[in-house]
Amino acid sequence: MKTLILIFFLIFIIGCSNKNVSITKISSDSKQFDTLSYSNFWTAMRCGIPEMAPKFTNDKEKLEFADALSDIIKGNFASAESKYYDLINKSQNDTIIYYSRMILEQTLIYQSKWEKYFEEFKNKDISDSLEKIRLLFPAFIGNNEHLSYERNIDTIPFKLKKDLIFVILRINDKEVEFLFDTGTQFTTLSDELADELGLIPLSINKSAMQSSTNSYSDISTSIIKKLNFGNITYENKPCFITSSSNFKFKFLFYTFLSMDGVLGWDMIKNLDITIDYKARKLYVRKPVLNQNTNRNMFWLNQPIVKLKSSAGIDLLFNFDSGAQESAFYDFLLVKIKPTDLKDDSESIYGFGGSVKKDIQIIPEISFRLGEHQLNFKEIKSSFEIDGHFIKLDGVLGNDIGLKSGKLHLDAKNGIFEILE
Repeated sequence: MKTLILIFFLIFIIGCSNKNVSITKISSDSKQFDTLSYSNFWTAMRCGIPEMAPKFTNDKEKLEFADALSDIIKGNFASAESKYYDLINKSQNDTIIYYSRMILEQTLIYQSKWEKYFEEFKNKDISDSLEKIRLLFPAFIGNNEHLSYERNIDTIPFKLKKDLIFVILRINDKEVEFLFDTGTQFTTLSDELADELGLIPLSINKSAMQSSTNSYSDISTSIIKKLNFGNITYENKPCFITSSSNFKFKFLFYTFLSMDGVLGWDMIKNLDITIDYKARKLYVRKPVLNQNTNRNMFWLNQPIVKLKSSAGIDLLFNFDSGAQESAFYDFLLVKIKPTDLKDDSESIYGFGGSVKKDIQIIPEISFRLGEHQLNFKEIKSSFEIDGHFIKLDGVLGNDIGLKSGKLHLDAKNGIFEILE
């Protein structure tokens, strides 16, 4: 199993804009059934459709696996955790054990269950990548992390730089400017800022961070005594530290973007957020669970949004506010076979540097998101980081919000929507 300890999915291209996407209102959310024929049980599961399990199998353990995956999609991590533990301990099916462990790992990380994580994955014989995690996460065991909401609602101004969102937060009473990045799992600081704040590295591992450009960097763990972001306050907040060079983006010898750190999904998941791109404001609320919510977003390694193609095919895109542009992955071409693909190449910038990649371009394509249709012209391919159970079809970037004006993101209730 190839397991990624920390993923930075910041992708941007110099001089890009949102001119190639338009958004139109449609009469209602499409209730059209998926028209794609899935070949087997595991394909359906990795496409995030556990309800299709009975179509392919009567095997009790496979149905239990699908039921646990359904819990993940519904945000019931504790229930999924229990079911995957049960499958790992009783199953004789190597594939079920393999995928159950892959998903269990993420459920424990999401719930900050570091001791359980260590106990489950401490065996050095599991894999080299899991050994890297074993060396990092024990530093968080016994940490008394505390989260509180000072107000039920707050308004936070932000800046747009290169079409990316930058916010102010306070770390140990010092104001710092961080990238707001839903595609990064953990809040992460540069080593220069960590030194300034007096943060003590607790553990370190070589090449444990994988970036969107498929480069690897050293990373260490630490604890932030106090962190404030709008109406939310963390005490004893686990964080990661990496080289300041990873936060400086250059073209030739010119640094065109730099930052002190990244505010990641570990914080964003605890808030109900409306991103107002026109007003440059975040409207941040304490989340309230609504049992009757029509969920269209779930988390597994990253926030995953459900879309439909114009033909009714179910699609999964991750929402990454650390990406300027939306893009598609190769897996989309398995489901949708455009006849007019174009070849090109492009330099992509991310943490750890830049890489020149051969890409493909779909001249025109549309996807449905709730009551809105996303119309793309010249949408480009990107590359998906390996090692995830769910196979994604693409990424939604900030171009969607810049064109629509407002996006609403509520992790607790599984909501991702465009607001008028």
